[in-house]
Order: sequence, then structure tokens, then C-alpha cells
Amino acid sequence: EAALEMAAEDAGNRRLAQALDRVLAKVRAGSALADALAEEPRYFPPVYVAMVRAGEAAGTTSAWCTEARRPMGANT
Repeated sequence: EAALEMAAEDAGNRRLAQALDRVLAKVRAGSALADALAEEPRYFPPVYVAMVRAGEAAGTTSAWCTEARRPMGANT
């Protein structure tokens, strides 16, 4: 939850921040992160949702979140 709060604060885009706030509310209400993200397809494409879902199943969601903050295609 703290990571979602920080992401919303650092979003730099009001609409993205609002989407992250909605995701956070759904997670706090008991939804899986992937399910909450899937309800915001404008900001979270299916490939991201699938990666989060896989991370949830493998128990590596926090590691995935670290990687997801990098721009796609970044080598470092």
C-alpha cells in the first residue's frame, strides 16, 4: 500500500494519480492488485496487469514493482 501511495504522490499527472488512488482504495478493500489495476486499462496495459498477476502468484510482487518503475527498454 505504501508503494501505491508514493506512486500516486510522484505521478506528475493528476489523472494517473487519481487512478492510483482508486487502485489503492480497491486494494485496501480486499482486491488483488492485478484485479485493481485491470480496472484502469487506460493507465495499466494488459501486459503490466499480467506481470503483476504473475508476481502475485509467485509471491514476488514487490520485486516486480521495483522493475515496473523503470522505463520499458531500460538496461539498468
